[in-house]
Amino acid sequence: MKQWLGALFIALFLIGLTASLIPPPAKAPERPEPKITLIRSRTGERQVIPVEEYVSGVVAAEMDPSFPAAALAAQAIVARTYAARRWLNGEVLKDDHRVHQAYDSARVTDEIRQAVAQTRGLVVVHQGELVDAVYHACAGGKTAEAAEGLQAPDRLYFQSVADPPCRRDEAWTARFSASQVAAAAGLSKPASRVVVGRRGPSGRALTLLVDGKEVDAIRVRAALGGTALKSTYITQIRVEGGTVVVEGRGYGHGVGLSQWGAAALAEKGFTAEEIIHHYYRNVQIEARW
Repeated sequence: MKQWLGALFIALFLIGLTASLIPPPAKAPERPEPKITLIRSRTGERQVIPVEEYVSGVVAAEMDPSFPAAALAAQAIVARTYAARRWLNGEVLKDDHRVHQAYDSARVTDEIRQAVAQTRGLVVVHQGELVDAVYHACAGGKTAEAAEGLQAPDRLYFQSVADPPCRRDEAWTARFSASQVAAAAGLSKPASRVVVGRRGPSGRALTLLVDGKEVDAIRVRAALGGTALKSTYITQIRVEGGTVVVEGRGYGHGVGLSQWGAAALAEKGFTAEEIIHHYYRNVQIEARW
């Protein structure tokens, strides 16, 4: 019996010694952070920079750096997703918000760096594919579906949802000359009657009737200027003498993340993930690097 126990002890000792000599399994290496090529609009220069550095510059340029941390983090995830979807489709990114996303490394703060670091590699996906993570300043109470806000194909993750009150641009009034509105509608004579034609699910104007001619509201906004006519969420429109007075809500196309809405939700205690799930439905957040 003692000989058997002795042999068992020696065998176990040798097994343990052998196991100690075998190196532990290597940890799966982190996927390297991609780099992107960014075209600087002022100079035409092409810069190659790490994605997370790019995302920091986008958050700084696209969102008020003083916004709550959760709003900054949500913007970082969305900006990263927006960029990844486009560079994977072969696009070269530009720092022009009219084409892709604005970028300003000089505005990056410690808070932005922290928000980007905490969300490193996180992107938004729907059924395994990167979502088209568009965003805007303020929805004015309700976000838009893709067809009414962007004249783009509707997607399941773009649904009209409630947007908390924005501190800016919740409601506004704009004035244009009757000649400006006529020209935007492709008419030669000053407009004498302007009304909303059809509306979308969120209440935004799909068309305007300018002296009986039906024109796309998005086309009219583009012609008048997106900063002058802040959105197509038009609540009232009338002609007073030679002036067209437009009352409306929100700022931007209204699709996807509302930046001021995200700030309001963050102030209520929403996390970055909860903010994203509010504005993009039926989605998941995944780490890609």
